[in-house]
Amino acid sequence: MNNMKKTILALLIALVTLSAIACQGTGANNDSIFSTTVTFTVPADVANEISYGKMTVDEIKENATKNDYVFDSVQKDEDGSVTIVIKKSERKKAFEAMKNGFNSGVQELLAIGVFGHIKSMEVNDDFTTCTITTTSTAPAINDDALASFFFMSGAEYHSYEADPYKEIKAEFKNVDSGAVVNTILSKDYWQK
Repeated sequence: MNNMKKTILALLIALVTLSAIACQGTGANNDSIFSTTVTFTVPADVANEISYGKMTVDEIKENATKNDYVFDSVQKDEDGSVTIVIKKSERKKAFEAMKNGFNSGVQELLAIGVFGHIKSMEVNDDFTTCTITTTSTAPAINDDALASFFFMSGAEYHSYEADPYKEIKAEFKNVDSGAVVNTILSKDYWQK
């Protein structure tokens, strides 16, 4: 009986160890799953799109604090990228702040009526798809501008997961028919 318990315990330890090793390579930056911080680098082109490239280190930290999360450290790299260290608990706050900021921005855009044909914008939980309901039955001239707002928000969100170039899709659907009238992919946006 003792040998069986030891064997089961050894198998459980091996399973946990293998799981930890396997998960280690899938994290935001390959930090250990036992680490309390996450380090990630925002590439130079994305840093410039989300204004980090134009901000000082102190301004980047201050911006995070205004949004109720704290970076442990920020470093502007020679190539224009920005390397950030953040506690895992703070990263969760950052994700929520980004989602809330995006939703507030959407409401402001809809309220001012610049995009009169847009009825709503909904983003999925991992910022990979934005569904935009529209009265249009064909692609509108300002669809690209609206998609770019989502792509920049998504790039910032995915930078915190060390994948700022993750494929993101903006899908425009007619409010009456439900038909997709336009689809814009982030890879096409970033190539412009």
